[in-house]
Amino acid sequence: MNKINNDWEYIDQWSDAFIIDGSADKVVRLPHTVQELPLHYANSESYQKVVGYRK
Repeated sequence: MNKINNDWEYIDQWSDAFIIDGSADKVVRLPHTVQELPLHYANSESYQKVVGYRK
């Protein structure tokens, strides 16, 4: 049985080409952590970005 959370393709930097035929950076399971950061890290540019998922 294949659950909806499994086997999502993920890219770390958004590209419109990913919609049509772009290759994924990796296959992940949702929920997925986009960026792991130290507990007291305050630079919002590290975790505010546009990524892509597709099934």
